[in-house]
Amino acid sequence: MLIMKFVLALGLLAVAFASQNWEVRPEIIRDVNFKTGKQYNFKFDGQIASGLPLPSSSQNSASRIESLLSLVFETDRKVVLNFNKIRVGSTQRELVESREVQDFGLFEETELTKEQKKTLVLPIRFRYENGLISEIEFDREEQTWSANIKRAILNMLQLNLSKKSRTDKNEMSRLVRDSDEKEWEEKNFFSTQEMTLEGDCETSYTIVPTGEERLRVSKSLNFEKCSKRVDIRYNLRFGEKCPSCESKFNREESNTQSSTVFEFELNGTPSEYLIREVRLRSQYVFTPFGGEQQMMGTVVSNKLTLVSVESTSESPRLPKSEKKESIVYSTEWEERLEKFRMTGDESLLSETPYLWIEKRMELAEKSISALRKHMESESEKELHPETVHEMARLVEILRVMPTHEIEKLEKKIEKTEKLYSLFIDALSQCGTYPSITRIVDSIRHHRLSTVQTVVALKKLLSVRFPSDKMIHELLKLSQESVASTGIVRQSLWLSIGAMMNGVCGETRERFALEHNGDWSVCDRELKEKYVREMETLYSNADSHYDKMLALKVFANSGIDLIVFPIEKIIRDVREHKSVRLTAIESLRKLRTVMPRKVQSILLPLYKEERESVEIRVAAFHHVMHTMPSRLIIDQIVSQLESEPSSRIASYVLSTLQSLSRSELPCEADLARDIHHSLSLVRRESVRLMDSRSIRASFYSKEYLSGASMTWSQLFSNESIIPSEISASLDTLVGGEWYSHLAEIGFSQENIHAIVSRLYQLVKENEDEIEEIMVRGKRSSTLRPVEMLKSLMGKMGISARRPQSTHSAAVLYMRVKDMDFVLVPIEEKYLVDAVKMFIKNGASDLESIEKLLVRGYSISGTIGSFVYEKTRVIATTFGMPLDITWKMPTLLSVDGKISASMEKRTLSLTVLPKVASTHIVHCETRSPLFSQGIKMIHSLTLQMPIEADLLVESNTRSTVSLKFRLPEKESTRVLRVQSRPVTYIRHENKQNKYDHSIEKTVYLVNEPRSEIDRVYGEEVLGLRFAVRGNIHRRMVEKMENGVSPVFIGENDMEMRMEKTESTPTEYSIRVSFDSIEKKQNMNEDIELDSFYPSDHSHFNVHHDEKREKSRRVEMNEYIRTLSSSPVYSHRVHVTLDTKGSSIERRASGELRTMCEESLSYCKMTVSLSRSPLFKGEKREWEMTSTLQTLVPLRMISVEEMEEQKHREILALLSTKWGSDEKKTVTLRAQMDQSRDLINYIDRLMEKKSISSIEKATRLNQINLSVDYNLPHETIVQFARLSTLIKSLYPLSYTMESTDETSMTKEGRLLARLTVEPQTWRYANFSMETPRERLTLSSIRLPVRPTWFSLSKKESYLRTFSPVCTVSSSRISTFDEIIYRAPLTTCYSVIAKDCSEEPKFAVLLKKIETKGEEKKMKMITRDYTIECEMRNEKMEVTVDGKIIKDNKMNNYGLEKRGDVVIFENSDIFVKFDGFKAEIKMNELYKAKQCGLCGHYDGEKKGEFRKADDYETEDLEEFHRSFLLKNEECEMEEEKLKEKKNYKKFDYSSEEKEYNEYETEKKEYNEYETEKKEKKEYNYDMEDNETLEPVEKTRVIEYSHRLCFSKTPVFECPKKTLEKEEKKEEFVKVHFACLDRSSSEARRLLRESRREILSIDELPNSFVESIRIPKTCVVY
Repeated sequence: MLIMKFVLALGLLAVAFASQNWEVRPEIIRDVNFKTGKQYNFKFDGQIASGLPLPSSSQNSASRIESLLSLVFETDRKVVLNFNKIRVGSTQRELVESREVQDFGLFEETELTKEQKKTLVLPIRFRYENGLISEIEFDREEQTWSANIKRAILNMLQLNLSKKSRTDKNEMSRLVRDSDEKEWEEKNFFSTQEMTLEGDCETSYTIVPTGEERLRVSKSLNFEKCSKRVDIRYNLRFGEKCPSCESKFNREESNTQSSTVFEFELNGTPSEYLIREVRLRSQYVFTPFGGEQQMMGTVVSNKLTLVSVESTSESPRLPKSEKKESIVYSTEWEERLEKFRMTGDESLLSETPYLWIEKRMELAEKSISALRKHMESESEKELHPETVHEMARLVEILRVMPTHEIEKLEKKIEKTEKLYSLFIDALSQCGTYPSITRIVDSIRHHRLSTVQTVVALKKLLSVRFPSDKMIHELLKLSQESVASTGIVRQSLWLSIGAMMNGVCGETRERFALEHNGDWSVCDRELKEKYVREMETLYSNADSHYDKMLALKVFANSGIDLIVFPIEKIIRDVREHKSVRLTAIESLRKLRTVMPRKVQSILLPLYKEERESVEIRVAAFHHVMHTMPSRLIIDQIVSQLESEPSSRIASYVLSTLQSLSRSELPCEADLARDIHHSLSLVRRESVRLMDSRSIRASFYSKEYLSGASMTWSQLFSNESIIPSEISASLDTLVGGEWYSHLAEIGFSQENIHAIVSRLYQLVKENEDEIEEIMVRGKRSSTLRPVEMLKSLMGKMGISARRPQSTHSAAVLYMRVKDMDFVLVPIEEKYLVDAVKMFIKNGASDLESIEKLLVRGYSISGTIGSFVYEKTRVIATTFGMPLDITWKMPTLLSVDGKISASMEKRTLSLTVLPKVASTHIVHCETRSPLFSQGIKMIHSLTLQMPIEADLLVESNTRSTVSLKFRLPEKESTRVLRVQSRPVTYIRHENKQNKYDHSIEKTVYLVNEPRSEIDRVYGEEVLGLRFAVRGNIHRRMVEKMENGVSPVFIGENDMEMRMEKTESTPTEYSIRVSFDSIEKKQNMNEDIELDSFYPSDHSHFNVHHDEKREKSRRVEMNEYIRTLSSSPVYSHRVHVTLDTKGSSIERRASGELRTMCEESLSYCKMTVSLSRSPLFKGEKREWEMTSTLQTLVPLRMISVEEMEEQKHREILALLSTKWGSDEKKTVTLRAQMDQSRDLINYIDRLMEKKSISSIEKATRLNQINLSVDYNLPHETIVQFARLSTLIKSLYPLSYTMESTDETSMTKEGRLLARLTVEPQTWRYANFSMETPRERLTLSSIRLPVRPTWFSLSKKESYLRTFSPVCTVSSSRISTFDEIIYRAPLTTCYSVIAKDCSEEPKFAVLLKKIETKGEEKKMKMITRDYTIECEMRNEKMEVTVDGKIIKDNKMNNYGLEKRGDVVIFENSDIFVKFDGFKAEIKMNELYKAKQCGLCGHYDGEKKGEFRKADDYETEDLEEFHRSFLLKNEECEMEEEKLKEKKNYKKFDYSSEEKEYNEYETEKKEYNEYETEKKEKKEYNYDMEDNETLEPVEKTRVIEYSHRLCFSKTPVFECPKKTLEKEEKKEEFVKVHFACLDRSSSEARRLLRESRREILSIDELPNSFVESIRIPKTCVVY
């Protein structure tokens, strides 16, 4: 015992002696400058600490360096620095103030090796002139890492008080006069450009005198203004520069915040001084989502103190040096590592200072053994996060292994092991030359399967250290047979292109080799070499697919020199259109590199109207991605105004509108410019099938992150099949802008030709295919020929000649703007596949079936990094700070799948497992120690699946699915963890270099919660247990702006646990009845009892007589519906279990019945289950019936006047429960409020209703709920009133109900009424037996104007283009207006010109001198003729006159004298004088006749009947003239040239004509007929139009005045014709305040329709001149 005490005392004494040896007290020094012949002794204290940047967390990993050193001035400019003593220590503990240098006693001293001690005390010499350090001479034995530590000390001696290289001169010269210049020069604040350890950056100085000949100087660095900074970046080449972002995004510190501040204490003056003490503090904070979200940080605190000054005559020890270096951090070691990884030169690692690199083979073998052990133990268990970490460690080790060591390591792994696949994945992830050569060798010698080869090559798309040698290896592989065809060739070449981009593309990556500027990764010669390789690939292409692949390689490379060959391909009009489109797409990586060049190529293409639609749209699309200036946007918008192609106009307009609404800061300037340019554009797209680009974006300023999703569709002029469809995702995460992070698309050219060829081939071999497919085992209902024929019909394949005979299609996917995969669809490949199937199909199918019956085993593991990024910056501690964020992930699947086609069964037993870890670490690395902090977020997921599927199809279709549970009693399904840890790794210790000492960081004062919840036990008999420990504040943020859920330690898991009553099997059976049609209902409609007799809540009218009439009409309507045909359907679902001690079963049935017009529907849901919950003794049942009744839709004012019942009704009856049944009966009525009804009645009396849609809008909902519920449930619902009052505290009133209230016990009444003028505000009332709650003027989030009882127009009527034909003026589908005379012979105005025509529309004059016309429509079923007889429209079908009430049977509809015909192909409207035709877009490019070619283009409109184009209108007109004995040819009229003319009318006038036609049809049938008879058609030929009625608006500075009656005005694009006699009329005007919302609303509506403002008071009377005739100008 005494011996132990003695030893302990000796130890304490030794520690005290050692500490005392380092304790030095600075002397009082009065020198005011450095002098030769003297030795200046300093003490250096350096500290670096890493932890969470939180006041509540003081846990850090920290390291210290302490040294005694001396400066000897050989001359006034030459200084020698000697290190007398040095020691290093590290610790992981709570440091209360990590920003201050802590006592070395708190650190565990690190034992240095002899070599390390020797190199650390080697002397250095440097030039010290005017406080600036240069020409540093290190000893030839000095190593890079120790030289950088010494640079950190020298960095603290640098002080530029001489103000050399000032950066603020230009700014101050504008403010200071010449006489004050000297005074300004002496100012104590200035900025200079200064070379420091961290780079060449702008440095600011502040000088403060603190006494006689004493100064305090502050010095700070601006890292945003560095001409050169030690900043290495890997795998950041996939982001783009944000061209119009705030400074946060484009500055150097996009995801870190760096700051360095010096504090100097000096003796002397600014011109002559002595440094007494220097304090330095640097902070490096990782901010992935912006400045407020600080995730982790590293702080450097250094102190240099002058201890003493001695006179010396001895010569100091000098370094043995041959070169002079700068003070900037040296990246020599990083350069050597990069060169090794790029070239595989093993000699570069021969003198590594890191012990772990020397022991790399040993470490790799340990890692392989650990992975093997993990995978063997996990074959029956879930994947563990440690397996993912081990894979990531293996990747790090493999990155420093030469080829022969990798080969040696690979031989230790059996090819049959899962580990071998994982090893290949790790090699692919390395991205080094040795790893790639090994992969190439494995591919060359067929050691990898096709799948493994493709996966390995795909990973090279994001290779970390690309080099020319790697590309050379892959190019050699591309010449070999193993990689000459198929998906392997595609993957190889796409990776080659991506690797070329990494070597020669313009990226945001920065290699250490580029730091000094004397080593070029890629010069022009290398670029030209790569371009020649790609040109050779393109020129040798012998198929369309090969050309596409070559262009995708061009695109992936992104080399600036590709612009020249790509431009040639784009401009080569002889090339296929799809190839040119792909060439345009190949410029995408150059859009931000050389935007003006891209614009110079593509903008002329967009503006060239002779180019195809697809080429022009692609050109426009990529011009917009160059972020064009306002000048170019103005050109595009100007082109839009006169754009002849509706396809292009629609796409351009939708794209511009979407971009103008973008919320992303990267597009802020672009969005603003587009918004200004679009302000005068009136063109808009209204058709759903138009080409368009739809974009949705969102952005969070808090996290500086956002995303945009774009959907694009482009239709050609020849087919309804889109030429291209694409969906893309752009992201902005913490300032990193990724344009086209992911994109998937499909493009095609004449794909209908491929389908046609396949159809012909299948038809020719129909018997053989049927024999192969059926073989007596399956139903003969499967007939591929009929399926293809149906497909052709749906695609609308045309017999007209296509403009191009080439046909191809491709499905493509891009990731990080790199082409990832493309799937070609070419006629050659598909035809060959069908022929091969015909030849070998029977045997192939039989072998596949045998394999499936026997069962196919699935087993495999894939390892990959979802992403990996690294940034390395120099710190003022002299060591590099490595910031890496990566996401290694493992996916494992084991199982078996079997199936029987004959029995229609599928069995699946599979166990998919996923383990993924997101790691972010900030590490300071050196041969002495490595320390830092890392944030780990891990997820493990597994879902055991064992299921059988059975499909039956007879009279009823049934699907049965059975699930079996795993045998284990408890299975972990999900686990989520997060953990911040600090760590230290002792790099120079033999037994500790290969692993870190980690310590979890705990958040102090952050409350935590234990979670232990169980779900599903009562219902399923299976427990889903959620357990864990997480921080409570899930939404709230801490001081660093991050939630503790993301930054603290959290652990949560979900387990699937069996109980005693857990079933062994769950089964689901779903059966579907086919839809059945019945001639009438088998049951009465129960809605006739909708209105309870004890209250009048649903009364619509005050007048009892009118209300009774309404109800009588409704009951009659219900009885009519009862005898109408109905459609019924049934779905039955059964759930059952096996092997459970408790019966668990459930069933449900859904029955639907609807009248054929959907006016009445009834839906019944029945559910039942066995008793499961506590206290249940009987089966739980529920029956719910919903009935809806919709009144007849109205199309005219007359129908509105006749129809009394105009309400939508709904009745929901629900009954549920086990022992005690609960019931709820809900009645709902949607109608018009009484105020709105009265307003509509007044308008009807005055016949001033202008819109049926608006007049039949419903603005009120009435509810009545009768309930029988438990008291507890009623109490819960009663809280709804309290909630409403809290939401609208200033809008509600509450009153007690009296005895006269209609509300009885168990009933609730409610009413919502929307104000019908602005549709922005609503009143709400709710009444119970005890109180009435009323809310007034609640603002609605949307305007609910969509509930209208007007008859909705079909898609064909609403969206299809219209062709209008009158006596001598025709407006085509493509909006070309021309003059051509109609005669008494039929002219074909619209016809299906495919091989099997389905319709034709013909028109002629009845008499030569008259204007009445006769129309003939020939459809698949009927021949319909319409003409005016005795001032009434007469319609005949197949020669028989049809009465009005029978017209619906033939698809006809009559509105006054206007006849409308509509089927799925065409819509025709004819009034005896003018015809309007709308056509289904399936007939695009198949239509012929006077209505034009119908392809969306104004050019090529006049195609004659023989399908040849002409510009001669007479020739075009004659080709569609039907000559027969029924008519005489009016040759004189046909030959007269003045009868033919092509106009250039604007879309605005077209809109006016459409408006006028609609107005006359709905409101003035008889007047219209009379006016048309008296119409002077000669005036039409002379380009004159009649005035139209409009509301006249007079605008004053403070008010707007509206005419109360309509006034005749000339339409747009016309002028009033001068008349000798002028006509005036007196008009009353009503005025409103200009600033009122009502005035603005009326102003908007007056532009579209005639206002009805009789209720407004008269303001004044004005005499208005009325035009008689208007002339088109």
